[in-house]
Amino acid sequence: MPSTETGLVRPMAGRESRAFAGKIGREVRIELTWLKTVLGSWEFWTLALLTLVLTMLAYQVSRPYSVDIGGGYDDAYVDNFHSKEAGAGVSYRWTDNYSYIRLPGIGGGIPFQLQLRVASGRPAGEPAPNLEIIVNGQAMPAIKLGPGWQTYSYDITGPAAQSRDLVVELRSDTYHPEGNRGLQLGTQVDWVSYRPTGAGLVFPSLSQLIYAMLAVCVVYATGRRAVLGTTTKGWLIRALASIAGVAMLFAIAYTVAFQRLDYTPYAKNLILVLLLGLALLLIGERLIRWLFQAVRLETSEKHRRILLAVALVAFYAKFGGLAYPNMIMIDLPWHMRFLRMVLSGQWAELYFPSPLSSVPSEWNMDVLIPKSPLFYFIAAPVSFLPLPIELSVKLFVTLLDVSLLFGIFYLVKKFYGSPRAALFAAAVYGFTPLTYRMLSYGILPTIFAQWLTVITFAIILTKFHNLNRAGPFALTTMLLAATMVAFPTILVFNTIVMGIWGVSMLLWPAEAWERRRVIQLAMVVVGGLVVAFLSYYMQYLIPLLTVTLPAYASRLTTGSGQVVGTGGLVSTVQWSLTFYGSALPFVGAIFGLALYRVERLDRFWLLLIAWLTIPVVFAVVGMHVDMIGKHLFYAMVPLSIGLGILLDRLSSRGVAGRITGYMLFATLAWSAVSFWIFRILYAGH
Repeated sequence: MPSTETGLVRPMAGRESRAFAGKIGREVRIELTWLKTVLGSWEFWTLALLTLVLTMLAYQVSRPYSVDIGGGYDDAYVDNFHSKEAGAGVSYRWTDNYSYIRLPGIGGGIPFQLQLRVASGRPAGEPAPNLEIIVNGQAMPAIKLGPGWQTYSYDITGPAAQSRDLVVELRSDTYHPEGNRGLQLGTQVDWVSYRPTGAGLVFPSLSQLIYAMLAVCVVYATGRRAVLGTTTKGWLIRALASIAGVAMLFAIAYTVAFQRLDYTPYAKNLILVLLLGLALLLIGERLIRWLFQAVRLETSEKHRRILLAVALVAFYAKFGGLAYPNMIMIDLPWHMRFLRMVLSGQWAELYFPSPLSSVPSEWNMDVLIPKSPLFYFIAAPVSFLPLPIELSVKLFVTLLDVSLLFGIFYLVKKFYGSPRAALFAAAVYGFTPLTYRMLSYGILPTIFAQWLTVITFAIILTKFHNLNRAGPFALTTMLLAATMVAFPTILVFNTIVMGIWGVSMLLWPAEAWERRRVIQLAMVVVGGLVVAFLSYYMQYLIPLLTVTLPAYASRLTTGSGQVVGTGGLVSTVQWSLTFYGSALPFVGAIFGLALYRVERLDRFWLLLIAWLTIPVVFAVVGMHVDMIGKHLFYAMVPLSIGLGILLDRLSSRGVAGRITGYMLFATLAWSAVSFWIFRILYAGH
C-alpha cells in the first residue's frame, strides 16, 4: 500500500482528480456537440418558423371569454382577492383595497367590451362603497355600488385596447365586518367577460409567441434525444421527432385560437415541464447507467433507453397536469400550511400533538392519529428552488412517484429475471389510474412513505442473505423505521406485510440458513417498531389507548365507511374497483402472479402476495372506516408487477398475444389519461 512518506498517495489522488475532470470534460463536449447538431438542423428552425406563423394566425380568431370569479377555475386569473365564497346561488370573491383580474396573452389591437358583475356586499348601516376600475392603465368612470348584484359594461378603445394582456385593476373602499375587525373587505365580484367589438389585426403576446416556439422546439429535441441519444444518424427518428413537434404545434395553435384563456396562463409552466423533462433525460442517461452498475444489475442500452422514455412520458403526464394553474390538488393547501410552519421554525409544534394529527372532519371522529412532520422536513429544501413553493412541492412528489418506475424495473429484473416484464411493469405503474388519483388527492406524506417502502423492501430483498451482518441489519432496521414514522397507516401496512412474508417463508421448503434469516427479519421489524415508537409515537401512547383505538373499535363494529355506505363487502369491493379504476390491474395481477407461481416459488413471489393482502384485508375495514383508497394506493407496485408479468407472457404468445397485451395496456393508459384530463379541466366546476 502506498504511504504518505514515499509521496505516492498525493500523485495518485492527483491523477484520479485529473481523470475525473477529463471525464467530465468529455461529457460536456459530447452534450455541446449534440446541442450544436440539434440547433443546426433544418427541422429545428423550420418548426420554429412554422410555430411563429401558425400562432400569429391563431390569434386572428377573436372570441369572447369570461371568468367565473369564485368558481372552480379562477386561481390563474385573480390577484390579491380573498378566498372563494358562495351564497344565494352565486359564487364570488371579495376584493381587497387593491385587487387585479389578469387575462394573460389575450391579444391586442382591436376594440372590445369589458363587463363586470359586482355587488357591494355591505350589511345594513354600512355606507355604499366607491369602486374604481382601471383597464390596462386607463381609468373608467368611478361608480358607487348600490345594493344587490349589478353588471357594468365598458367599451375599450385606443391605447387600452392595444395591450396584448388584459389587466383590470379594482380599487374599492373597504370595511371591517363585525366580529372580525382584522379582515378588510372591498367589493364582491361574480364574473368578468371580454367580448371583441371590432375587426382588425390582432397583435399576439410576444411572450406567448416565445413560449410556443420553445415548446415545439423542446419537444422536437427531446423526442430526438430519447431515441437517438447523442448520435446524429437516423433520419426516420428525426422525422418522428419532427412529427412530435408538429403535433405540439397544432395543439398550441388550436388552443390559442379556440381556448386561449385555458392555455395562456399555463404556457410558462408548460415550458418548465418540457425543459425539466429534457434535463431529466440528459441526466438520467448517465445516472441510471451508474445506479444499475452500482447495484450490479445488468441491463442493455436499449432497455435503459426504453425505460427512460417511459419515465419521461409519465413525468410529462403527471407533472404537466399538476403544473396546470387551475389544477385542484385536494389536500395541497392542508400540507402547505404545515410545510410553512417548518420553514418558519415552528417544527417543534408539529412534532408534538397538533392539528397535524387530527382526522378529516368527514369522519365525525374526535380522535388523534399521530402523523409525524417527517415529510415536511424532507420537502423543506425545495423551498430554495426558484419556483413558487407549491409548484416546487408538486415537482418533488412527482419525482418521487416517477422514480418508482426505476425501482419497479430493478425489482422485476433482479428477482424475476425478465427485462421485458420489468419494462411492462414500470410502464403499468406509470399509467395506472391509481397513481393519478393519488396525486390528485394530494396525500403527500403517504406518497413519500410509500416511496420509502418500495426502497426499503428492495433493499431487504437484496440484502436478505446478509441480514445476519451488522451493516445490512442496521440499514434495513432504520429504513423500515423511517417508513413507519413517515405515516401511521404505512406502519400498520408494512408490519402486516413483513409478518405475513416472514411466516410464509417459514412454511415453504427452505434451507436452514433461510429460516435463520427469517428470524433476523423479525428482529428487523421489531427493531423498526421500537425505533419508530421511541422516536415519535411514544408521546401518543395514552390518547391512542384511551381514545383513538376504542373509537376505531366502535366504528369497526357499528359504523360504516363514509363513502361506500352499508352495502356490504361485495358492493364495497365493486365500488372500489370502479371508482379507483383498479379492476384491470387487480385482475391482470392475479393472472400474472398465477403464471409466476406456476413457473416457480421464491421469496419475491411470496413478498408480492403478502403485499397484496393489504387491499384484501382492508376492504373489510373499509366497510366501517373510510380508507380513502390508501389500501389500494399501497398495492400499486405489486399490482403493476403482476400485470407487467402477464403482459410479458402475452407478448411472447405470437401476434394475437401481443395485440391482446397492447390492447390491455392501451385500455389501462386511456383510463388513466381520461381521468387525468377530467381532474385537470372539469373537476373544479
